[in-house]
Amino acid sequence: AEEEERQKVEETRVNRVPQRVHSDTSIAANPGERLYQEHRRREMQRQAQAKKEMEKEAGEKNAVKSVVCTPGYNPHDKLYEDAARRRGVLDKKLKEKQVEEERQIAELALFPRAGHLDKNRLEGLYNDHETKLKNRAKRLEKEIESERREYEDAIRARRNNKTGPQEPIWERGKSAYFKGAEQAAGTEINTRKPAAEPTSRVDVALNAVLHAVAQRCADDSAPSLSEIKELVPPLRAAMKLYSEAQSSVEKVEGYPALCVRASQRLFRDSYLLPEYEGFEQCREPNAIHQVQEDLDSLLHTAAKAQAVLQELFLPGSAAKWEPGSSRTGLATVSQALSAYNPGMKDTRAAQLKAMVKFQAAEG
Repeated sequence: AEEEERQKVEETRVNRVPQRVHSDTSIAANPGERLYQEHRRREMQRQAQAKKEMEKEAGEKNAVKSVVCTPGYNPHDKLYEDAARRRGVLDKKLKEKQVEEERQIAELALFPRAGHLDKNRLEGLYNDHETKLKNRAKRLEKEIESERREYEDAIRARRNNKTGPQEPIWERGKSAYFKGAEQAAGTEINTRKPAAEPTSRVDVALNAVLHAVAQRCADDSAPSLSEIKELVPPLRAAMKLYSEAQSSVEKVEGYPALCVRASQRLFRDSYLLPEYEGFEQCREPNAIHQVQEDLDSLLHTAAKAQAVLQELFLPGSAAKWEPGSSRTGLATVSQALSAYNPGMKDTRAAQLKAMVKFQAAEG
């Protein structure tokens, strides 16, 4: 009895002992400790995931090795199956593309595919097209015949002209270049000597001028020795001016860099590219078209373009940029040391250039 009583008292004492509350140690009270525990947990998860993936890859490799080593396995069959599957996918895409093209053609057709065709309408369109082609051929024949008659009339008039030899084409303007004491020097020499090899830049320029005159004139008459001598003084003066300009330009700081820079042109889609790069891409440069025929309107448009170009170099002060002056400190083009404003070509210079390059020649 005493033993039982003692055991009951012991149990009561044990049950009455207050239980200790265990705090969750996984949640740290310090924020730094909490961040460290979270980072450590994520790192352990990442390592466990990487280990699983490595084990999976190793298992797949072992499976492939076991399959390869299996008697009767042919890897060529697997390659053939893959090729056949890719071929099927490609054929499916091609069929879808063909169906889409047929649908677009049907939408853009002049008449619907369903129903009967209007043959009378088609015949009318064909007849109109044939009539236009015939009319165009007739107009072309008339223009060719008219040009041929005009040429024959001009040649006949030149042959029937009894007034004597005409004045050389380069002397008809009576320019100041061909006046002076040197003009009267020299006598007419009928005998023609073989042309000498050009020995100076003046000789090369003289040959170029004589060739251009021969191309512009319809008759085969060559200029005389006195006429050729009259061209030498103005050409020598022009070559001297050119040499002085060349020597002065070569002294500019940006001249070597400008010589090294490749020539650029506008190609399709308005891309400014060097010529060799555009030609390598099989691109054709944009053609330059003159949309205005009236000289006054063209000069007015050129003045506007000149003002816009000056505004790009000197924003806000382009109107103060005098022709023939230079400006430094260009904000928009920091690579350039300076910019020179040559001004716009005046009316007389434009007319003279057009007359020299595009004037109708004899014959």
